[in-house]
Amino acid sequence: MTKRNNNVKAVLFDMDGTILDTVPLIVESFQYTYYKHTGQYREDQDIIATIGLPLEKVFSEFAPGLREEMFQTYISHNVKLLPSHIGLFLGMPSLFANLKAAGIKLGIVTSKRIDSANRSIEPFHLDEYFEFILAKEDTSRHKPDPEPLLLAMSKLGVTDSDSVVYVGDSIHDLRCAQNAGCKSVVVDWTYMNKDELRAADPDLWLEKAEDLLKWVVTD
Repeated sequence: MTKRNNNVKAVLFDMDGTILDTVPLIVESFQYTYYKHTGQYREDQDIIATIGLPLEKVFSEFAPGLREEMFQTYISHNVKLLPSHIGLFLGMPSLFANLKAAGIKLGIVTSKRIDSANRSIEPFHLDEYFEFILAKEDTSRHKPDPEPLLLAMSKLGVTDSDSVVYVGDSIHDLRCAQNAGCKSVVVDWTYMNKDELRAADPDLWLEKAEDLLKWVVTD
């Protein structure tokens, strides 16, 4: 029998690179878009470093005059490939089931648009575990600003940020958690720069999905 750790009331998850292995498709979609509009590719690691930020912000900083055209190209290309080009990281369904069974509230906080987020998660039938998916359209400010997590806490009815865990794979996720006063967890299966992430001092470095259950639930 499991009991809820009294200090953890909710666990919130990023989506891309945390729950779902979408990063290769994201990189390919960016490369397709950059080449179509500029005739050039970018370094994969430069693209990976922007994952977790809204697409509009990334394209605005790269080519302000082409932002809308690049945004539409990316979305059109990416959505067509979502059903067949993404995967679920090991151990996630059982982790969600066990956390929920322990009475912990679960939610997803992502910078994806809600349509793309729903299309990404639907094939894996994970909806039953989460109270909501909080997406890009839900806030005016985005990671690493704390607003997405603060809104998620409000939706869950949780007022103590120290009782909330945010699990992510990027520096933007980690800083968002820290800025909101939440506990920060970084997944070891991240595609991001691990030295940079470790140096940012997350509360937990997650080697395996099941380790999160041990961290927030006591026997």
